[in-house]
Amino acid sequence: MLPVLLALPCGLDIGDFLGHIALPAKIAIQVLEPIDPYERFGPKPDADEVYNSITQLMRRTLDKLAAERRWPVLG
Repeated sequence: MLPVLLALPCGLDIGDFLGHIALPAKIAIQVLEPIDPYERFGPKPDADEVYNSITQLMRRTLDKLAAERRWPVLG
């Protein structure tokens, strides 16, 4: 068996001997301030509350980064 693929940007790929060529991509990274759960949530923080707070912070930050992109694929 020999796979025959129609793949972009290479066109016809027979056998996949050449492999795939990765397309260039822009990656935006933002590092947030460290979070001390004891300082922010008290001496005995609730794990669910900490988890929800951190995931909401990450979601807002990702939404902000996504809003800065002009084109969904090209960046």
